[in-house]
Amino acid sequence: APPPVVKLEESLPQARPPGACASVDGGTDATRDMARIKRKISATSFKINYRPIALTPNIRSGFPEDLLRRLGESDEFLPRNISVGTGYPPLKAQPDSSSGTDAAREVAFKTGSQFVLSGVIDAGIGRSDYGRWIEVEVDAYDGLTGVLVAKRRQGMEIAGESEIEIRSLFGSAKYFSTPFGRRFDDLMKSLTKGISSDLACMPFTAKITDIDIDNNKIYIDGGAASRVAPGDKFIAYHSAKRIQSESASRGLLGVQVIPVASLTI
Repeated sequence: APPPVVKLEESLPQARPPGACASVDGGTDATRDMARIKRKISATSFKINYRPIALTPNIRSGFPEDLLRRLGESDEFLPRNISVGTGYPPLKAQPDSSSGTDAAREVAFKTGSQFVLSGVIDAGIGRSDYGRWIEVEVDAYDGLTGVLVAKRRQGMEIAGESEIEIRSLFGSAKYFSTPFGRRFDDLMKSLTKGISSDLACMPFTAKITDIDIDNNKIYIDGGAASRVAPGDKFIAYHSAKRIQSESASRGLLGVQVIPVASLTI
């Protein structure tokens, strides 16, 4: 069973005005409080759907590593154990949805993450009047349930294999200094902004790591690195059971959680 979790009280939907998270001016106290706390995030390696992989040999892991670095620089996320996460196969490569769900939860547990990113980099020959495109699909999974919570797809046109023949490691300064690399840099910036927007309203969560009943204390795996501060109020939840779909797919719809306590850091 998934471990019990805590969620920041001020970040819960019922604790902020309708539309507060979606407001562009960020004018509410609840929205500012959500922006202050950094959510932990990790990523698996990415699936590659084109032949000239040798042109960028590290792209399977280099792409998610660079994506996590950019998300960390956005000051909204805390990348976790990058090399551990990118050692896992892409979640898209899992044989069915249930195994992908379990794999996402395993990566989240091993890396101590709230979210797990995975996806596909595709460069295929399109119609002649459209030329050739590189498309990147990034999926964001909730680490507690393993359920897909956001999806981003971004693409750009390329002239052919010769344009991406950079012969340098993805994510390096040399890679992004070439004409093609600068275009890919713009794509990465757009993806980073989109992912940040997609996950902006997801409340900060942390796992309960220990309970000291005699002293009325609960310990969580969130602290100063995530900008958790004295005075922050959390609600502790107990995971009751996983909710499966009644359809033939038996997909995981979520995890039933029961609020059990209010906590103050």
